[in-house]
Amino acid sequence: MKKIIISLTLATLLLGLAIPQNTISQTNVYHPFPDSNALWREYSGGYQCSCCSDYQYFITGDTIINSFTYHKIKKSGVKYSEDMSGFCTNIIILYYNNYIGAFREDTINKKVFFIPENNSYDTLLYDFNLSIGDTLPTSIINDSINYMNHVSLIDSIIVGNKYYKRYGLSSGSNLNYVYLIQGIGSTFGLFGYLYPPFESGTTLLCFKQNGQTVYPDSTYQCGIVTKKDEVLIENFLFNISPNPISTTARIEINTNIPKIDMIIYNSLGIELLRYKNINNKTKIEKGNLYSGLYFYKLVQDDKIIFKGKIVIE
Repeated sequence: MKKIIISLTLATLLLGLAIPQNTISQTNVYHPFPDSNALWREYSGGYQCSCCSDYQYFITGDTIINSFTYHKIKKSGVKYSEDMSGFCTNIIILYYNNYIGAFREDTINKKVFFIPENNSYDTLLYDFNLSIGDTLPTSIINDSINYMNHVSLIDSIIVGNKYYKRYGLSSGSNLNYVYLIQGIGSTFGLFGYLYPPFESGTTLLCFKQNGQTVYPDSTYQCGIVTKKDEVLIENFLFNISPNPISTTARIEINTNIPKIDMIIYNSLGIELLRYKNINNKTKIEKGNLYSGLYFYKLVQDDKIIFKGKIVIE
């Protein structure tokens, strides 16, 4: 009996030694939001949503409101028109650069608060004092009464060279459809509304701190949208029919435009399918994709020339 106890104790000790202790300690460290030199690069779009836009949020300085120090946020980017079917095109119709409000953080209670422009009081933006099974509190970006978001997973991801805690949110049958990330926000973006995507939504493409891309990783080309951005291809035509897709769909595209790849990805930015050198004969297959909303982008020479969404029935 003593031998068994000794063996179990030794096994437990060896298992503990096998787990990197610095990893465990890093995940227990709270990483607050940045207070300067930060940029959230995002995209929004969908079906008949009037929300087709490439943009970024960035910190522009500090201000004092009600005796608290807040960090001012601006949003700048471009808005695209929609085609006849209600899907996003690459035709720029507006450039904007607006102050939207300011945030502060209570690092002791792990909460972030936001004051929208022209308001005199703040309200909850993020609560990172969460455990598995908790229902997400009502905030600017979450209506817990309607969606009953709850924490179904807690793990960590590498941001830069540190481990940041991540919270998977579920609502009904939508398991871990979005993640909250300490010090960044969510995979839907800084102010992305937390509901399961259907016909439209927002996506955090990348996050930069002190001029360096730290999310999703340092190799991601986190380009900034500027007023000088122009349509890359004139008179560009693209359409997917039918959309929603039950089994297959056809592509309609300018036949004189060469070497364009179509990439289909999910709300987390994970590439699922890639069609190389697409043309009018290219057929989109439902394949193993589950029913739901997916994003796609058309890429030519590593440049995105068109974005949109497809619905799989």
